[in-house]
Amino acid sequence: PFQRYMFFNTKYRIFKLDRQTDLVYHIAGTGDRTCHDGNYENNKSALEAVFYSITGLAEYNNVLYVSDSMCNRVWAIDLNTLVISSVAGNGTQGYSGDGGHASLALLNRPRCLELVRASSLLFICDSLNNQIREINLMNMEISSVQARLHFSGNTDNS
Repeated sequence: PFQRYMFFNTKYRIFKLDRQTDLVYHIAGTGDRTCHDGNYENNKSALEAVFYSITGLAEYNNVLYVSDSMCNRVWAIDLNTLVISSVAGNGTQGYSGDGGHASLALLNRPRCLELVRASSLLFICDSLNNQIREINLMNMEISSVQARLHFSGNTDNS
């Protein structure tokens, strides 16, 4: 199906391209590059947000999810209000939080994002933890998917 909007990032900013009008809108990021401790970016204008390394973008229900790998966080930008808030990771590098609220979890270089719209699930490549993390967007609970994966057949590459 035709997606009206396309999102892309460059120079620590995020843009939205309206493919019906060919207009490009700046929706997030100052262009500065840094990480901040705590809830520095929470509930403020996304245009004032500072990113360090945007490595994934995914849109669902008029919310754009953004992985900032070097800052160990996933952010949500409400596309109606352009307000940014933390979704996953507290900024500290590590691994913890399964079964709890995603914003309290520790991530280690979250990269790609993928959404399964039918089930309201956001998947995160938690790259340096060698895990795929899953957030249920209905209750914001985070869990590791790898623990539930089952392989069949030969797995020893012989």
